[in-house]
Amino acid sequence: MNTKDMKKIEQALNSSNIDSNIVDEIMYDIQFETTVSTLEARLRGGYEFEEIIADALGTTMDFYDADCAMVISVDMQLQLAKCLYEAHREDFMPICGTQPMYLNEYPEIQQAVAQMGPLTILDVLSMLPTESKSYKRMEAIGIRSVMALPYSKRNTGVVAVINPRKFTAYNSMLQILSYVTVAEINEMNLMNVGGSSIQEENQLAKNEIYLKLLNGFEIQTKEGVITEASIGRKQEILFLTLLLMQRGRAISEDALIHLVWDDPSQLIDPSKTLKNLGYTAKRKVAHLFPENGLLQINKTGYAISRKYTITTDFDLFVRKTRDAEGMTNPEVRLEKYMEALDGFTGVVLPNLDNLAIKRIADVYEQKRISVQNECLSLMYHLEQYDRMREFINMISISRNRGSTLYYWEIMAFYGQKKTEQARMLLQENMERLTPEHSKVLKELLTS
Repeated sequence: MNTKDMKKIEQALNSSNIDSNIVDEIMYDIQFETTVSTLEARLRGGYEFEEIIADALGTTMDFYDADCAMVISVDMQLQLAKCLYEAHREDFMPICGTQPMYLNEYPEIQQAVAQMGPLTILDVLSMLPTESKSYKRMEAIGIRSVMALPYSKRNTGVVAVINPRKFTAYNSMLQILSYVTVAEINEMNLMNVGGSSIQEENQLAKNEIYLKLLNGFEIQTKEGVITEASIGRKQEILFLTLLLMQRGRAISEDALIHLVWDDPSQLIDPSKTLKNLGYTAKRKVAHLFPENGLLQINKTGYAISRKYTITTDFDLFVRKTRDAEGMTNPEVRLEKYMEALDGFTGVVLPNLDNLAIKRIADVYEQKRISVQNECLSLMYHLEQYDRMREFINMISISRNRGSTLYYWEIMAFYGQKKTEQARMLLQENMERLTPEHSKVLKELLTS
């Protein structure tokens, strides 16, 4: 059911004599059922843990008509909070990585996690004293209202929506987001505990697969290595990539056909063509899998055998960033983050132009940007202003300079007390900055 249909139903109900509260409940029930169906379809197409959580966040944000949905991890012992994942509107300033989060500055989050209960602030202005740290911090980053719910029984974090405009009396979608989050995080942790023992020299154990996607396709096993050039065909690389990224979860025949070919209608016999593609792809990598049990085909579709443990270059990047997150010393944490970024070079499968690959590439890039922003935030608070500007210039060589980089560049000048340069840079790049970035910088540079 699309938005127009929903509006028609709502108008019809409002024009009747039905109590407005009942109308709200009816609209909620209809929207909830529609959204859950949409979410289920989106989650079935997820190829990475992070992408599955991102889809759940995006769906939840749309359901509540919010500006942002996020997953925040909490360390009660260290009294620190960390934004792990975020989906936000284009005109809303990203929260992840922009500022450190200390729980003493967010006592409401601290209380919600400690008591394992929901948190709802429908109007920050009316519920918090304007002189409080919580209010000032929230107001500075554009938070007017919040709905949050813990996602773990072990006091480890919350899921939240920022500035929700609909269904604020119901937290059912937050409960679903909480379930998806904890399920995916648990699966990621399981993969990390029982996963690959890849070392810097890439020594792999039996039944371990290392998949490299940055700067081109490459598979490594104990038996050897095969590269994109050795496989050749675009469809075979797509076929292998999609299945390996699913880590043993099946993709239906119909879905795989539409993912691999841009226009399946041009195929005379799509099912037979896919089977032949699977056979040739399997044959080309056969020397890496002497037991001949890589590919499984059954009524649910195509899958890589679950006996294989698959690790990607993205997994290694994420593990390094988690190592960094565990460092309490900010200088050590920064260096660990920078070390992780050093290994993140290039883009995902640059020679392939395909929608499914773009989705995978987006997951990689969003995580890289999150770590990049965390580094800039740490550099700022460690007063490493020259390093900030050098880092921004280095990033700009290979990637477009987005709003956040302009924001941090201006902040670097401000930190060096070069206020005039900061103001000039703000004036020159006003159109490139998000409204929230502009607001923060204007207030800072006019105070």
